[in-house]
Amino acid sequence: MHLHCGGQDPALEWEYIQNVQLTDHTSQQEASVNSQFKYNTTQKPAYTNSCGDACEFAFPSWKIHLSNGDRADTENSDLITYSQCRDQLRMHISPEACEDLTLAPNHFLRKFSLFHCLLRPLEISSHLRDERAFVYSLSCTKCCPFAIPLHGKMLVTIFNRLTGSGACLLKGVHWELIGFQGSDPTTDFRSAGVLSLICLVYFVTQVDTPDSPSALFRQSLDPVQHFPFCSVGINITCILLQLLRRGALNQLCIQRNSVLDTFMHLFTGMFHYFCKTWKVEHCTILNAQHVLGRLEKLCRKNPKRFLKMHS
Repeated sequence: MHLHCGGQDPALEWEYIQNVQLTDHTSQQEASVNSQFKYNTTQKPAYTNSCGDACEFAFPSWKIHLSNGDRADTENSDLITYSQCRDQLRMHISPEACEDLTLAPNHFLRKFSLFHCLLRPLEISSHLRDERAFVYSLSCTKCCPFAIPLHGKMLVTIFNRLTGSGACLLKGVHWELIGFQGSDPTTDFRSAGVLSLICLVYFVTQVDTPDSPSALFRQSLDPVQHFPFCSVGINITCILLQLLRRGALNQLCIQRNSVLDTFMHLFTGMFHYFCKTWKVEHCTILNAQHVLGRLEKLCRKNPKRFLKMHS
């Protein structure tokens, strides 16, 4: 995954652009994600933080008052839990809906059988392969929040849990507030499909994390250190998906006897790491590629470290 900045002035607002290329489904899929951050001169939400626990962001046509996450409307019938998302998706998405995305071992290493045996990923059991196939299928399933009710509920839940306010399930500037690239979030999910969507639902509905998702979201709206919250989550999903395909997560999945739960826990830990690094190192958009690249390297070498951040 490669991210680069298309401008030099950190005072300008930036947006996330994502281009995805998928090979023919008749052969093994290889998702090539080409992501970039670029600057634009569109109006940035006004930021105030005089009250300490709430912020108001004014857009040209509307206003929203951000409350703490613990005041989010959890009784709203339009909202959905992670477990409900997972169970309903399992009912409607078959593991066979997508080709096996697992990458073949390095052909160069095959010539040296000793190195191949030492470096190849551990094989996972049949039931874990089925669960991995389900994760692959989620990544291949197009996200259609304005056409599929379940996807719409998931998107509204993300907005509600982050802002404490309801969202109109229509295209509009309100989606940019939570870190999508434009008025239609559908385009942001092209690289990892519904998998990115359910990862975000899992993250924003967790209550046992060190820092609440709503607090981390407010951090993303800082006038100087701002970053697109949901787009960062999508990037982290893509990183984990590639590591899963390469077998880098096999050992951890075997130890935890789960693929999906391991994936979600790693996602949460990596998101917390990103936000902590962004704050402590006073990062700006110019540092985005470096921080995400560091995340990928750390998770490839020792994914278990991010489970500790989740707990």
